[in-house]
Amino acid sequence: DEAARAAATGLTRLTLGEEPDRVSCADYDQLWSGDDIWVDGYGALVAGHYAGLPVRLGTPATMVDWSGPGVAVETPRGTLRAACAILTVPVGVLAAGSLRFTPALPAATAEAVAGLRMGAYTKIGLALDPARLREQDLRDAVILQSGTPGLTAYLEMQPFGKPLAVLHCGGDGARALCEAGEGAALAAATDHLASVFGTGIRTAVTAGRLAAWWTDPFARGSYSIARPGRLPAREALRVPVADRIFLAGEALAGGGAMTVGGATLDGERAAAAVLRRLGS
Repeated sequence: DEAARAAATGLTRLTLGEEPDRVSCADYDQLWSGDDIWVDGYGALVAGHYAGLPVRLGTPATMVDWSGPGVAVETPRGTLRAACAILTVPVGVLAAGSLRFTPALPAATAEAVAGLRMGAYTKIGLALDPARLREQDLRDAVILQSGTPGLTAYLEMQPFGKPLAVLHCGGDGARALCEAGEGAALAAATDHLASVFGTGIRTAVTAGRLAAWWTDPFARGSYSIARPGRLPAREALRVPVADRIFLAGEALAGGGAMTVGGATLDGERAAAAVLRRLGS
């Protein structure tokens, strides 16, 4: 009925960042429930486990050439050459074609990429001036709000005890906010805040930021969603390309998809596969 349809729409928008008719129910059913496995925080994950790795920022890969015996990765700072490469870019970037391949990816790999799409889960953070808030505005609160047509939003107050309000949303309404730009998104988030706490709280909003993953060229979305009927796509992406390009990340993590924990574990899976290949 209509109530069940509305509930399903809200659930998929706020958990997957997507509209329900674009989601594989079988894929949703296999996803992990509960907290991510890295409960100590993402910064602690990097500092505690991978701080010693040589990471170079500001060096986007532009082309992966696997026409020879190894792999050559072109970047603005030169070409990197190796026997194998682990490719962890989001499937949204792969689908957009902004990272080129020579030769093109095999048909089976391209088909697996096409079986997935990126959701548009989005967060809009508002900084609040505690001096301008009423006592009842300072309480911890998590409020479900469905105001703007086509937008299901989740309003989180004071995360980690900070003077912040964070609007969570997903699906086409979130895509529209990202495409409208940060100014329009902050105005919409402030409108939602005022609809819950009253117009007086507008004066407490001092700044804000939009996490516009949907329009970020290095993300093209929040995390991967399997299209209806395309459950095998995640597993298919685990098949190496010419035994030297190994894809990895949350999109390939099975039940751990859409989590940093799943991405981390799948990265370790790919690294082990590369070590086996090199050892052979």
